[in-house]
Amino acid sequence: MAATTSFLGSGNPNVNVVNRSGETVGHRHSLSAIPGATLGTEESDDEDQSSEVSEGHDLRNDLEEALQGDFDFKGSFYYGALAPTAPNPCLNIEGLGSIGLPLGERDARAIIDVSARAPFGMGSQTVVDSKVRDTWEIEPSKIKFDNPAWTRFIQDYVIPTVWQALGVAAAT
Repeated sequence: MAATTSFLGSGNPNVNVVNRSGETVGHRHSLSAIPGATLGTEESDDEDQSSEVSEGHDLRNDLEEALQGDFDFKGSFYYGALAPTAPNPCLNIEGLGSIGLPLGERDARAIIDVSARAPFGMGSQTVVDSKVRDTWEIEPSKIKFDNPAWTRFIQDYVIPTVWQALGVAAAT
């Protein structure tokens, strides 16, 4: 049996009790109320794994301490909205040139042709496996937005709107 922690939209912490099949079989507000609880959702045969976050400390006590904190959060844990007044960013990808939006299938295939498979971390290794992650990536230096109105839109509208919706302070 494993325990996973989630923070719902209200900001209230819950510890979900999950069986080996991945089904939630109950939930508690305290990990100590779960006899024999372990942290995480997967078990590993690799005895050599360690957590960079915990640095070997007692995860159960760390989690208990975190759950005792002040969760009077006024923001949301996500934000989404349509922005019909958003300017066309004039996406430009090195090797392709300007890409029209909305993105069509022909341009999507052209973008994949100048992309590389996205690797991911598996233990101490970085691997590429499309059965696990079927994703492509492009080096950021190869992408630019040619419309200066796009940058102003992001800075003047998107960033402040998202900060407010998420209940976080503006960067200083």
